[in-house]
Amino acid sequence: MRRNFVCRGGASVPALVLMAILLFLLLPAEDPGARIELVTVPVREYVAIAIDRNNNALVQEGRTVTVKEGENAVQFDWSNMDIDMDTVQIQILEGAESVTFGSMSIPPGSKNSLMWDVRSAKPMELPIRIAYKVDGISWRCDYTALVNDDETSLNLEAEVTVTNGTQDKYEDASIALEVGEPFVQSLESRESKKITLFTMPQVPTEKTYTSDPTKFGDKVAVQYVFKNGRGELLLAGKVRIYKKDKSGSIAFLGEDRIGFVPSGDEVKLHTGDTRDVEVERAVAEQRQVNVQRDVYGKIAVYDTEESYKVTVKNHKKDAAKVIVRIRLNDLWESAESNHDYRKEDGNTLEFTVTVGAGKEKVITLKVSGKNLTQGFVF
Repeated sequence: MRRNFVCRGGASVPALVLMAILLFLLLPAEDPGARIELVTVPVREYVAIAIDRNNNALVQEGRTVTVKEGENAVQFDWSNMDIDMDTVQIQILEGAESVTFGSMSIPPGSKNSLMWDVRSAKPMELPIRIAYKVDGISWRCDYTALVNDDETSLNLEAEVTVTNGTQDKYEDASIALEVGEPFVQSLESRESKKITLFTMPQVPTEKTYTSDPTKFGDKVAVQYVFKNGRGELLLAGKVRIYKKDKSGSIAFLGEDRIGFVPSGDEVKLHTGDTRDVEVERAVAEQRQVNVQRDVYGKIAVYDTEESYKVTVKNHKKDAAKVIVRIRLNDLWESAESNHDYRKEDGNTLEFTVTVGAGKEKVITLKVSGKNLTQGFVF
């Protein structure tokens, strides 16, 4: 049998509803300051992206958070983004004296969300800067080198391609690389854009021919050599080399890659090999000196004196500057030659000779050194 309570005025109310009303009236009044407001971070107001030489990208965003008086839980969310959560930093730009910061935590089951506890003394607009490292944003540098007809100078143009491989899009982002001024660019998700970074007109250049068996085998390499005179680092990248002749036609000479080149250092662009210049290396003499024998009369230890002959032949119709590198092992002690040389490093001698058209030059070299393993000095 259904039982009803009768209220004043004759209206009937189910028993369970009446009990719920009574319990609600008996509860203590709620303190408005004890409520925790969930704040979702609004859209970004600006964004800056700094990308280093190893394609590590640091993103900085400007946002304004509206907080209520009391406890606020500010939620940051980067859906489908590969954020390094350990790198997230938040900076209060104004009003920090009115807020107290609590802990930061990653909500259970969430990979790219962050909850930040903030207690505010009053309702306010809180401008913040958020910084974090993200994977998927990268750059690539490509150069175009145009050599003039007499091969004494070139024009160098650098273009950088920035790729946004993330799920996010960046509107009017300020993008900074390791060199140059930051530039503003919008990038959609999975979009790449190419920007001209700089141009260097009429850079003094020298064409050289290089013989270096450790780098080029028995070939003679053609190189265009110039100094980085920009006053800042050149980024690593691919260089495509062209040449303009007197009629204005342009020919493709080849392509090379350069590493990061500090200001003032040389850049050497290798365009291929040549048969117009030959370098022949031959052993002229090898002698054992300071020979020491064991108790059985066998040679145990000796030093070595070796003489070498390097012949440089120029079959071109004009003079050629030729660089000859000779590598020595760690046991060499002294070297004498009929030409000046410089030590590129502890075991490398570099000769630079200019050979006239249709001429040849001979470099002679005598090397003395320890030879404890019965091998050659080089």
